[in-house]
Amino acid sequence: MRLAGRPAPGDRRLWEWLAVSALATLLAVVLLATGWTVRLDNLVYDAALRLAPRTSTSDVLIVAIDDRALAEAGAWPWSRATHARVVERLSAAGARAIAYDVLFIEPSVDPAADEALGRAVAAARRVCLPVLTEVPGPNGDSFRITPPLAAVARGAGGLGHVSLAFDPDGVSRRANLAEAAGRRSVPHLMACAAAVGAGRAGAGVESLPRARPGEALERRGPVLIPFAGSAGRFRTVSAASVLRGEVPESFVRGRYVLVGATASGLHDRHATPLSRRDETLSGVELQANLLEGLLTDGLIRPAPFPISLATTLALVWIQLAALRLASPRRNLAIALGAMSGGVALSGALLILARTWTPPAPALITLLVMFPAWGWLRLQAANAYMLQELARFAQEDGAPAAPERGDVISRRIHLMRRAVQHARDLRAQAAAAAAQREQMVQLLSHDLRSPQSSILALLDGAEPGAVRPDLSDRIAGAARRTLSLADNFVHLAKAEDGALSREPLDMSDLLDVAMDEAWPLARRAAVRLSRTGARAPAWTMGDRSLLMRALANLIDNAIKFSPPDAAVEVELRQTEIEGRPMARLAIRDHGPGVAEGDRAALFAPYGRGAGRTAGGVGLGLTLVAEVARRHGGGVTCEGTPGGGATFVLALPVDGQAD
Repeated sequence: MRLAGRPAPGDRRLWEWLAVSALATLLAVVLLATGWTVRLDNLVYDAALRLAPRTSTSDVLIVAIDDRALAEAGAWPWSRATHARVVERLSAAGARAIAYDVLFIEPSVDPAADEALGRAVAAARRVCLPVLTEVPGPNGDSFRITPPLAAVARGAGGLGHVSLAFDPDGVSRRANLAEAAGRRSVPHLMACAAAVGAGRAGAGVESLPRARPGEALERRGPVLIPFAGSAGRFRTVSAASVLRGEVPESFVRGRYVLVGATASGLHDRHATPLSRRDETLSGVELQANLLEGLLTDGLIRPAPFPISLATTLALVWIQLAALRLASPRRNLAIALGAMSGGVALSGALLILARTWTPPAPALITLLVMFPAWGWLRLQAANAYMLQELARFAQEDGAPAAPERGDVISRRIHLMRRAVQHARDLRAQAAAAAAQREQMVQLLSHDLRSPQSSILALLDGAEPGAVRPDLSDRIAGAARRTLSLADNFVHLAKAEDGALSREPLDMSDLLDVAMDEAWPLARRAAVRLSRTGARAPAWTMGDRSLLMRALANLIDNAIKFSPPDAAVEVELRQTEIEGRPMARLAIRDHGPGVAEGDRAALFAPYGRGAGRTAGGVGLGLTLVAEVARRHGGGVTCEGTPGGGATFVLALPVDGQAD
C-alpha cells in the first residue's frame, strides 16, 4: 500500500531517469554547440592524425626565401625586381602554377621595380598572389581586404587569402577555403593555385568582398589541414639557387611552386599537430600541406553539426537506456564501452572517411552522467534505508531518534538500534529452536511410546477382555496419534533439518512403500497395483523423508478409495522444463478434489471438500515440503466424483538441488 502524496519507488526512479536524460541531452548539445571541449577534442584529433595513412604527391615544390637567399640577394624586404627574376625563372622552367606567398600591397620606393614584377606576373599568367585580410577593418568597418598593388596584380592568374584559423592551444590545424561577404568571395591562396594549375582562372580584384554596413566577413569551407609529417617533408630549393639559375628545369616543370619565407628572422613559423617538442613549421610549408590535401582530395572536413549531434546523442542515449534497463555492473561496462567506442568512431571516420566528429562532448557527458545517476541511486537507497529504520523503530515501540546532532549521528543511532533488535531476535530464535527440538523429542518418544504400548496391549489381550468395537476404536485412535507424531517429526526435519543425501532408486523405494501399505489396503479391501516400466530411477535424497512422503501418498489413496476399488501407481522418467525427472503418479477412485480446493490440500491442516478421512492434515504438507527440499514438486489432478491423481516429480541422475 502506498502512502498518499508519496511516489512509489518505481515512479520515483522513472522521474529521476527522465530528469537525468533531459540534463544529459542538454549538456551534450551545449558542449557540442559552444565548442567548450575543443582542447580535449584536439588531443584525440592529433592522436588519430598520427595514425591516418600518409597521402603525398611530388607535384609540390617549395622555393624557400631562407637565410642563404637573404645572405646572397640582400636583406629583407627585397626589391620587387628580385621577385620578378624569381617569377621569370620559375615560369620559364615550366611551373604549372606559382603561389607567391609575399604581400605586395604598397608601392615600393622604385616604381620601375613594381612594373617589372607586374610584367613578370603577367607574362607567367599562372601566378597567384595573396591579399591582406584585416578583421576588424579601419574606420569602424567590420573587415577590410586589401589586394596587391594594381601594377603588380594586373596580370595575375588569381588572388587568394592566406588567413589561418588558430585553435585555443595556438596550434594551426584549420583553414577556410574562402572568405566571403554577400555574393563576393576570395578563395584561399592554395585553392587559387589548385584552380590555376587545373586551367581555371582564379578570383580577380573585382570579386573581392567589400565591407558594407551590417555585413560581416564569413569564413566558408572550413577544413582541417591533413598534415602528413614533420618539417622538411616537401621538396625544397632555396630562392638563391633559383636566382643563380642552378635549379634544373626538370625540377620545376609541371609542379605547383610555392614561394615563401623560411628564414629564421622573418618569424613565419607555426606549431602543428604533428610537430615534435619545440618544433615549428614554416608558413609556406604549412600552406604546402593544405595544397597537397586539395590536390589529392585528402582534406579533412568537420562533420556537419546535425551529424555530430546525432553521433554524440546516440552514445549518450545508449548509456541512458542502459541506466534504465541494465544492472550496475553492466552499466559500468557499457559506459566504458561507449566512451572508448566514441573515441574509436571519431578516429575511424577521420582515417577512413576524412571526416572529423568531435568525441569530447559525448565523453564528458558520459563522465558526468554516470556518477550523477549513481549518486541519485545511492541517495534513493539511503533515503529508503532511513525511512525503513525509522519505521522499524516506531513499530518496535522504541523512543524516536534524537533530533539533535548531525544527520550521520541520527543514522548511526537508528542503525545501532536496528542491529540490537536483530540480535535480540536471533537470540529469541535460538531459544525457540531449542524449544522446538524439545517438542520434537517429546513427540518422537514420550508421545509415541504410550501409543505403541496401547497397540501392544490390545494385540496381546485375551479374547473377550475388550469388546471388539471398543478395541478397534482404541487401536484407530492410537494409530492416528502415532501417524500425527511421525508426520510432525518428519515435517520438522524436512523444514529445518539438514538432508542426508544418498543415491536412491525411486523404483525400489516405491516397492518398499507399497509392501508396507499392503496391510492397510487389505483391511480397506483396496487393491494396490503398479503399472509401467520398472527401470531404475536414481535420485539424490534423504531415504527416511522420501519413504515417508511415498507412504503418505499411498495411504491417502487407500483411505479415500471405496471397497473393492484399485489404487494404481505408475513411475516413469520424463523431462519437465528441460530437466530429467522421475514422475510418480498415484491414482485413487475416491471423491476427487475440486480445482479450488487443490492448493489447500498441501497447506498445514488443509483438506478438500469430500476428503474427511481421519488425520489432521499434515501428511500432504510433508509431501510438498519433501518435494521442495529435493528440487521437485507435487500436484493434484482430477475432478469431483472422478477420483484424484497425485503426481510427485523429483530430479534424477543426481540433479537434485
